[in-house]
Amino acid sequence: MKETLLLLLWIALWSLGGVWIVRSAFNLRPNEQFIAGIGVGLIFENWVANLAGQLFPELFAFWLAPIIVLLTGLVFSWQTLRKDWRSLFCFRLNPLQIALLLGLVYVFFMVGRGLAILDDYQNLPVTSLLAAGEIPPRFALDPAVSFNYHYLVLLFSAQLMRVGGIYPWLALDLARAIGFSIGLMLTGLYVQRITWSKMAGVVAGVVAAFGGGTRWLMLLLPGRILDRMAPHLQMLGAYANFSDLSQALVSGFPVDTGARWDIPFAYANGLNGVSVWGYHSGHTAFTAVIIGILFLTHNRQREWYGGVVTAILLAGLALVSEVAFTTLVVGLVLIALIYAIQHKSLRLPASLWSWFWVVAAAGVVSLFQGGVITGVVVSKLGEIFNPAQVTASYFTGGFSLLWPPAVLSGHLGFLEITDPYQLLAILFEVGPTIIILPLVAIWAVKTYRWGRWYEAAVFIYAFLSCVLFFVRYDGSAGPTALIRAQNFTGLTITWAVPVLWLWGRKRSDTIKTLIAALLLLTIYGGMVVFGAGLTAAREPLVGTFMNDLDARMLDRYWDQLPQDALIFDPSPSRAPTVFARYTDSHLTWYVEKPQWQELKTVPEPYALHRAGFDYVYLDHAYWTSLSQVDQEVFVDECMTLVAEENAKHGDDFRRLLDIRSCQ
Repeated sequence: MKETLLLLLWIALWSLGGVWIVRSAFNLRPNEQFIAGIGVGLIFENWVANLAGQLFPELFAFWLAPIIVLLTGLVFSWQTLRKDWRSLFCFRLNPLQIALLLGLVYVFFMVGRGLAILDDYQNLPVTSLLAAGEIPPRFALDPAVSFNYHYLVLLFSAQLMRVGGIYPWLALDLARAIGFSIGLMLTGLYVQRITWSKMAGVVAGVVAAFGGGTRWLMLLLPGRILDRMAPHLQMLGAYANFSDLSQALVSGFPVDTGARWDIPFAYANGLNGVSVWGYHSGHTAFTAVIIGILFLTHNRQREWYGGVVTAILLAGLALVSEVAFTTLVVGLVLIALIYAIQHKSLRLPASLWSWFWVVAAAGVVSLFQGGVITGVVVSKLGEIFNPAQVTASYFTGGFSLLWPPAVLSGHLGFLEITDPYQLLAILFEVGPTIIILPLVAIWAVKTYRWGRWYEAAVFIYAFLSCVLFFVRYDGSAGPTALIRAQNFTGLTITWAVPVLWLWGRKRSDTIKTLIAALLLLTIYGGMVVFGAGLTAAREPLVGTFMNDLDARMLDRYWDQLPQDALIFDPSPSRAPTVFARYTDSHLTWYVEKPQWQELKTVPEPYALHRAGFDYVYLDHAYWTSLSQVDQEVFVDECMTLVAEENAKHGDDFRRLLDIRSCQ
């Protein structure tokens, strides 16, 4: 009960501070201030916690951050405070908005806690390490490697874990649910503003949540066409195991979700995925929050306050999605070039220059705050000035020319535009909303003429991202990382409702019916995916690599072992999650070290200690996989049993062993 009250107080501090900041820094409508304020408070608090966590003990930093947000709101509201302090608390609270926000958070949290999908093998260890003060984190499976990751969502999860006493897997689900819910509501508020229709805002939120590609329409194609198309597709990773396309479409999606129903592969998507699936990943939810706030505030800033808050939001964007930050910079540069060419002058409008100053400030901060941009810059500078002392970095970059041009799908591979069958696959992956691109282009031109530079920059980059059809990414994140920069697909979902609403509201009933049918086609796949995920809501899932025994061990020994302890665990992502201590097993999340493979095969305690390990964490499945000879070798008087948890039913167990005396 005490921890719940502390968590509510912690949330109230940054939420109230965010509302005060928004009221002072931006000229928003009354119905927009509350949700936008919570969003600003959320991002501002996390950004401050990231910086403070690198200077102070983590729990102190996690409480200092919301206090700074609250004090910033008071400073920005100083004029109001001087006149009448009671007016600080006189802001519009829409009961329907509050109920909707709480309802969305509850639904998405319940679904998320029953699923263990996408990057949980990566996100749970990093969350646990961040909660223990590892800010910025190192690679959980090799502490000698810097893990320059977009970890802002995971940092929020870590704070929920510490402040609220929540398990890391539940904290991660709650963080995603909060961010995704706020992002959807911000989308709805923005569409309501530009269409002057509450109904349009609601529909936009639904489409933003469930809209995506329509691979499932391939099920309606004649079998002979699918048979001809199959040889032209090169499925990636686990999807390559499907024997043919027809079989793949009706098979379960090859991901362990924890849901009672398998999600058919036909309803998945590797190019234009639905948000109700994507929000389970590590960064999508908070990216939507920041972009939603910027759309609401970019042309409604009040003096320097608005510029400061916008710079902080952009710095947060660089920490949660370096791709989104970089594409914004590219878009603004392109806008400036277009303006200079059109007017035959380098004298840019003051409003456009202000965006460059704000982006420059955020860019400077991004060089040292942590994350991918910081890692790339530090690595490059180290190579130039001190190559002998360069710290290994997990992420590497690299690009090469791709010909013929191709669109990348995370499931179907590179789809060449010049191949008719692959072009057909692209159309199914993107979905029918691709037909609205001309309307979006018209809207983009209007935003440029109106001087709404942020919107124009987003639009122009999204269209020009088609240049990436000629590029292949060769970095350590894998070729599919390039999908994040293919922004043209996001346009078709985000802007489907506003442009169709504005264009079709005065059209005939036939046109309106066709628009409704188009939107229904767009959201149908997302509804199926969400429905399958909803079957997991009633049964919380600890994780694919953990169970309740690990939760009990976490209760006893999380962050209790020596700070520099290294733990041998045959399930490598588990030990960093349970104990907030590193292991040393992998080159990447997917590639094991050769010496680790040898140790795992014959886990002799003296060899383990020589390899640097201090503790061993064992489970029943691994123990029974060893031969009797290996089990006998592994049992030695130099080892001390620190703790053991046994299942109430069955033979499963967890044992934590101290091998520091095995010299």
